[in-house]
Amino acid sequence: MGSHFLLEVPYARKSLEGWVSKVATTTKRAVDKRRWYYSFGLFSVATTSSDNLIVIFAALVIGASAIGVSIIDAVGYLGPVAAYLLWGRVVDRSPTQRKIIIFTFVLTALPLIFVAITRNFQVLLILTLFWGFMMVAPLTSSSVLITKLFHRQDWAVEYSLFNRITTFGSISGILLAVLWLALLDIMGRESLGMSLWFVIAAVVVVLAAFMASRLIREPEVASSEAPIQPPPKERFIWLRPSLWLRILSLLYQRAGEGVKKFKSLRVSRVERYPDQLINHYITASIMFSGFGLASTALILFLSRELKVSSAATMSVILVFLVAANISYRYVGQLVSEISPVRTIFIGCVLRAGVFAVMGIVGTLISSPLLGVVSLSALNAVSGACWAAIAVSGLTRTAGLAPLHRRGEALGVYNAIANGGALAGALVAGIISHTLGYTAAFSIGALIVMLSAWAYLKL
Repeated sequence: MGSHFLLEVPYARKSLEGWVSKVATTTKRAVDKRRWYYSFGLFSVATTSSDNLIVIFAALVIGASAIGVSIIDAVGYLGPVAAYLLWGRVVDRSPTQRKIIIFTFVLTALPLIFVAITRNFQVLLILTLFWGFMMVAPLTSSSVLITKLFHRQDWAVEYSLFNRITTFGSISGILLAVLWLALLDIMGRESLGMSLWFVIAAVVVVLAAFMASRLIREPEVASSEAPIQPPPKERFIWLRPSLWLRILSLLYQRAGEGVKKFKSLRVSRVERYPDQLINHYITASIMFSGFGLASTALILFLSRELKVSSAATMSVILVFLVAANISYRYVGQLVSEISPVRTIFIGCVLRAGVFAVMGIVGTLISSPLLGVVSLSALNAVSGACWAAIAVSGLTRTAGLAPLHRRGEALGVYNAIANGGALAGALVAGIISHTLGYTAAFSIGALIVMLSAWAYLKL
């Protein structure tokens, strides 16, 4: 009866209709601002599967040696490291992220066409370098675009949703590639299947570019807020600029005026970053080296010690991605409530524990089936922790970065992530070969715990 009376009063009815209209408009705008996330989901379907297949393509189709395959894999890491640093600065200088995303989407599709038709190792090496260089550009633009479209308190939730969509695309792409190659393998045309997959992936990337061109709507004024105030003086300093400036100034005097000018330019760039951001970078480099060490040790243990098939190894990786995708639904709100630093600390502690238990499993279990099942369960926990760390790392970097250098700061962070993972992966092979897999897992866990302690101090 009360609601019926309310609708009979013209003023109350108009107020109610206005409120409903406002809520509907606000919801529609929020949805419209997020629709372009799905273009990156489609982009991930093609790029994640192709990124994994390039190494297999080098071994099976090109006929590269073990050293050659390792070089291709290393170039796949090194290309993004350099690209993140460059594209971050390009993103900062560009007035629009939409054009960068569309342009780099299309350029990412080009090397896939040439990979499909080449049978030369040197050509594949150059294409892999170019592929890795172009593939990361849209990701840097997307991180900056989110900070322009949404308010600061919503960044963690939006990064979480964005990662959830792209991770789902990655899972879908890997599953589709496995099914496609299995079908062509049954027909005895596995080599042709790989080449055709790269062509299909290139077409999907172009479709993603078209989708992005239709869905991205950049605001005239960024929603993030006014320029961020400089953070307070950091109480835990990994790198004290004053100390290193004194050391470098002594080296400059010894090295000559030319080197002095070059180095002073580099130092002046470092000085413009807040102390907190520098500490975050250094701690993240330690953290990602631990991740790379333990993750590579897991792949080596599965393939060499347990001698399981590539499909079984891929299934363990898929469990990680699925767990991360499910966790992205919740970690955005978690990061907003308890802060990015504390979330990274919790994620690192749990993931270090997972790596330590993996080392124990490597000692006690020799059955391939039992090993795959137990490591898959542990990798699921690791994937959930990674989701929290990934969202927190981006949110903290964007929050600490100077307003007009946000793209560069995010690029540096992603370069550190790739560089740390590469360093850990290289060390993992040496430790696994000389000291064993248990030692590799244990050292990886200790390194991650060190980074957790450092983040607790930040």
